[in-house]
Amino acid sequence: MTTNVTPWWKALKLRQEIHSASGQIDDVQMSLFRAVHATGADRPPYADAHYYGDITHPTERLIDLLTEIAVRIGGGDDYLKARAVTRLDQGMGGGKSHACIGAYHLAANPRALLGTELGKKVTERARARIGHPLADGLGRPHVVVLPCDNMTPGAGVQELDGPAVNLYERFLWRLFSRDYTLFERYRRFWSDKHKIAEAISAVNRPVLIIVDEVLDYIGNGLDGANQTDLAAQDMAFLRALLDVVNDVPHVAMLVVMIASDIDKTALSPDAQARRDDLNSQLDRNGLPTTVTGVGDFADILRRRLFDAEPAGEVLAATAALYEKALTDKTWSKQVWDPIGATWRRNWRAEMTSCYPFHPMLMSLAQSEWSKVTGFQRVRSTIRIFAATVYALQQRGRAGEWVPALIGPGDLPLSDSTVREALLGSGLVEDDRTIANYRSLAEIEVINHDGSSGAARRQDLERQSSTWGTNNPRAAERAATFIFLASVVGTLRPGRGRGASAPEVKAATSVPEATYTVTDADSVVDELVNPNQGMSALDITPGQGNNKPARYFLSTRLTHRMLVKNIRRTITDAERDQVIADIAKKLASSGPFRDLQFVPADPQRDPADVLATAGLDTAYTTRLIVLDPAQYSLRNGMEKPTLEALTVAMGLGQGAQQLPVQWASSAVYAVVNTQQRALHGTWRWNIWQGRRPCRRPKFRTTTNSRLSAPRSSPRPRLSWKGRSSGRTSMSPTWPSPTRTGSGTSINSHSTRTTSPPSMACSSGRASLLGTRFSTLASSAPRLSYTTSATTTTARPSPTSEPPSTAPHDCRCCTAVTATFSRRSMTLSVRAY
Repeated sequence: MTTNVTPWWKALKLRQEIHSASGQIDDVQMSLFRAVHATGADRPPYADAHYYGDITHPTERLIDLLTEIAVRIGGGDDYLKARAVTRLDQGMGGGKSHACIGAYHLAANPRALLGTELGKKVTERARARIGHPLADGLGRPHVVVLPCDNMTPGAGVQELDGPAVNLYERFLWRLFSRDYTLFERYRRFWSDKHKIAEAISAVNRPVLIIVDEVLDYIGNGLDGANQTDLAAQDMAFLRALLDVVNDVPHVAMLVVMIASDIDKTALSPDAQARRDDLNSQLDRNGLPTTVTGVGDFADILRRRLFDAEPAGEVLAATAALYEKALTDKTWSKQVWDPIGATWRRNWRAEMTSCYPFHPMLMSLAQSEWSKVTGFQRVRSTIRIFAATVYALQQRGRAGEWVPALIGPGDLPLSDSTVREALLGSGLVEDDRTIANYRSLAEIEVINHDGSSGAARRQDLERQSSTWGTNNPRAAERAATFIFLASVVGTLRPGRGRGASAPEVKAATSVPEATYTVTDADSVVDELVNPNQGMSALDITPGQGNNKPARYFLSTRLTHRMLVKNIRRTITDAERDQVIADIAKKLASSGPFRDLQFVPADPQRDPADVLATAGLDTAYTTRLIVLDPAQYSLRNGMEKPTLEALTVAMGLGQGAQQLPVQWASSAVYAVVNTQQRALHGTWRWNIWQGRRPCRRPKFRTTTNSRLSAPRSSPRPRLSWKGRSSGRTSMSPTWPSPTRTGSGTSINSHSTRTTSPPSMACSSGRASLLGTRFSTLASSAPRLSYTTSATTTTARPSPTSEPPSTAPHDCRCCTAVTATFSRRSMTLSVRAY
C-alpha cells in the first residue's frame, strides 16, 4: 500500500486464545455442560461471566431472549409480561449453546453479567418493558441445567445425578441441590403436575430451567436404553413440566431442540413419534426464537476474534482509500455494476461494520453460505475467519503483502487450518467431494508452502509491472474466489453455478490506481487459459454484457483436465524429442540429394548451432530440417531463428559473416507456430556467390498444389495478373540500374521457374517479391504438396544481361511458402 493507512493487522489485536491456538478456536463450539460442570484446566474461559460478556456481541435477538428471562424471574409482580417457555430451534452453529450459557450466567451470576455491555442493554430493555428496575440480583434465582447431550437415559452419573435414574429424578436432584430428603418426597410423582409445581415452589426462589439438546435424549438415546417404562416416564415428565412452568410464578424455561425441517437426524419410528409429541407441546406452551441473524455476522466475528474495536481514524482512512476505485467509471461499468455491489451505496457505514473484512466477503457469507443447510452459520464462519486473520497477520508481520481489507479472494488456501475450516464448515457435505476439493485447492490455486499451484505459479512467474508490488497475488486471489464460488455447487441464489467474470475481477481489485480493469482482464484471461491456467475449470461462455462467462472448478475429470494432466506427465525435453522424431520421420529428401536434420542444443546459441552443423556442402542440393525445439517462426520469438538463418546463409555482418559458398543449393524447413492448424514453412535460398552474373547458374523449378477433399466444395481462387492452369515464368534479367517488376499468380497448379525476377543496383540486389495467395473460404480441409528440383541450365540469349555491363554482385533469392487450412501464401524475395 502506498498510502499511510494503518493496516488492520496492526490496528486490531487478536484474542490471546486464538493466537495461542495458531488460529484454531478450540472452544468455538461452546458447551453448556463444560461451562456449568467443568473444573480445573478443563474449565473453559467462557465459564466466567465477565469473559463471556466480553466476547459476546449483544445482538438484538440475544438481548430480547435474556430480557424475557430476566423479567420472568426478576421482574417482581410484572413477571407475566414475559413468556415462560422459549424454544431455540436454529440449526447447528446458530448460537444456541452460546445463548444457553448467557442465560445460565444471567441467573447464576447476575451481577457479573449485568455489569457487561450485554447485561446493561438487557437491564435497560427490561426496565423499559416493566417500568421499574429489576430485582436486586434478580431475586437470587436457582438454575437447573439438564444438558441432555451429555446424559445417558437410565444411567446416571453419581457425581452429578446421585441416586437419580430417569430424567425427572435428575431434575429433582438438581432442583433440590442434592437434598436427599426433598428428593425422596417428590421422587414418585414424575407425571403429577401439581406435585411438580409444588416441588418447584419448595425452592422458594426464582427458577430457571435450561434443557439443552433434548432430542439427543428422547430420540436415539431412549431407543438405545431399550426400556419402555423409562421412555414413558421421561416423556410424561416433559409434557407435565412444560404445562407447569407456565403456571408457577417466577419460573422460566429454555429448551433447545432444532426445528424438524432443518434437522437431518435419522430417527426410528418410535423416536420420531416422541419428537412429534414434544414438538406439539413446545408449540402450545412456548415460542420459538433465534439469537442471531444474518446481519449479525460481521459484529459477532469482530467481537469474537479481536480484543477491542478499531480506532475511528483508521476506519475513516481505510474507507477513503477504497472510494476512488469504487467510483471509477470503468470499474463501475465493467465490474461493480454487473455484480450488483449494493454495499457501495453506503460504503463507509458498510465498511465500518465489516472491518477488517471486505463487505463483498461478508455479503458472500451472509447471503450465500448461510443458505447452505450444512453450514453452521456463526460457528463455521468464526472458524474460517479466525484462521484467516491469523494467517494473514503472520504474513504482515513477516513483511509480506496483506490486503487493506480481507476480501473473498484473500482466504489463504495455502494454510491448512483455513482450508480445512472451509471444507469442514458444511458447505461441502460429501466426504469424497471434500477430498477432491482439497486436491483442487493445492493443484489449481496454491499448495501448502506457496511455491506451486496453477494460480500461484502465474503470480510468481509474472514479469514486473506497475501494479505488481501492490497486488502480487492477483491470480491466486482470482482462483480463490472461483474456489469459494464452486464449493457451494449450484446453491448460489440468483447467480448460477460458479463465479462470473466480473466477480472474479472484483476479487482481484485493490485500492490502487495502477491496477486497472485491463490488468484484471489479463489476470483472468491467463488464469482460464487452457494451456497455462487452471485445468479443472468448467467454463460457461458469456453472451454479451448481460450474461458474462462463468467459471466453475469441477471435481469431475473433464477433457480440459485430462489433457493438462497428461501434459504434466511429459517433460519439456521429452516433448521436444517426440516432435523432433516426428519431424525426422516426416522429412523426405524428395528431389534433394541430401536430407539433413539439425538437432537443438539449448546450451548454445541458435546461430552457433547452424554455423557448426556442417551445412555448406558443395555441388549437393540439400533439404535442411531445423529442430522445432530451438527454431520456429511467427510466435513472437522468431528473432533468434531469423538471425541464425541469416548467418547460415552467409549474410551475417562483421563477426557473424561466415564464408558460405553453397547457400543457393540449400533449403531450410522451419516450423510455423502462428496458427493451431496444419501449416508449414519452407525457405528456398538461391545463392549465386561472388561472380559476374552474366547468366544464372541454377534454375529451380517449384511445383505447388492446393487441393480439398472431394466432400468439400471446390476452393474459390483469386489472382492478380495473367495466369492459367499451368504458368511458367522464365528468368528475366534487367539492366543493372533497372528494377524488375513482381508478378502475382494464383491457380490450382503453378509451375514457377526462379528466380522470377532479379535486380542489381551498384553491385547489390534490391528486394523484389512474388506472392502467391489462394483463398479457399469454403474448404474446411486443404492439403498442400510441393516439390522442388534444381538443375543447371543456360538461359535463352534474350535473357542474357548486357555484356557491356558486367558486374560483381551477391544475389540471393528466398522463397517462403506458408499454408494453413484455408489459405496458402508463397513469397519470393530477391536480395
